[in-house]
Amino acid sequence: MGKALSEYGLRRQREALAKGDPREAASFAKFRVGNEGLEPVALAQLVLNSPKSSPWDAFHAVCALPSNETQQSHPLARMAMERDTDGWCSFEFARLLQINNKLTNELLRGFEQVVKQKGSCRHLYFFAARIKGADILGLYELARKRRFEGLFIEDQVDFATINQAEEQRLQRLAKERAEREAKERAEREAREAKERAEREVREAKERAEREVREAKERKIREKQEKRADKMAKKAAEQFLKQMAKEKAREEKQAVKQQAKEEGRGGFSALTSRLHGLLGASKSKGDDQQKKP
Repeated sequence: MGKALSEYGLRRQREALAKGDPREAASFAKFRVGNEGLEPVALAQLVLNSPKSSPWDAFHAVCALPSNETQQSHPLARMAMERDTDGWCSFEFARLLQINNKLTNELLRGFEQVVKQKGSCRHLYFFAARIKGADILGLYELARKRRFEGLFIEDQVDFATINQAEEQRLQRLAKERAEREAKERAEREAREAKERAEREVREAKERAEREVREAKERKIREKQEKRADKMAKKAAEQFLKQMAKEKAREEKQAVKQQAKEEGRGGFSALTSRLHGLLGASKSKGDDQQKKP
């Protein structure tokens, strides 16, 4: 029987999708045979694009979507807000999104506004009692003013309980905020400590690398300086040797020149002396010839 009903629902889904009927397709959205059924994204697009779609069609389309899907569910929720007439769909929609953890603060305030504007006493009461983060005091005050459908707030909840609930909500929010701030502070301190440790390690590494690099450069520089000193010393020695050779050659040349000059001077003196002696002999001979 269950399988037959599922096959019937699946057939109605296909027919509704083929006809482009969002209401019928949404009403049979949950019927599946194994993994086969109406594609939830296709259903969401059909409901969004059809002017005939009701807010309940959007609600059923979201029911068919995966619980963690938001790309289609949020536009469907906004469409349901615009087309809701009595606030009941807005309450059910907010409750569904809250269960699936997809109720954002923007959607919560939107649904709450619709319920405040169009909702009955019952809708206001249920929204305040079951939707986390709702404006409890504002909703209860409106519900107290709209006494119809046979439900009177005074018979259900007194205002002392309402105030207590609001106070508890504020205390819970303060506690959550304190816990969140403490967690954020602890995370920030841990992150800063980690960054500081990483920075210190990085600086130590850079310092060590710099010291190694400077030691290498100093060693290379000292080696170059020693090499330059050695080359300078060698060049100075060569220069001194060359100067010594030059001086020795000049001294030798001078000695040679002096010896040469001395040799030339002795020969001249000898010649002069010989000439003197020859002259004296000749004078003596001439004198002897002149004698009788």
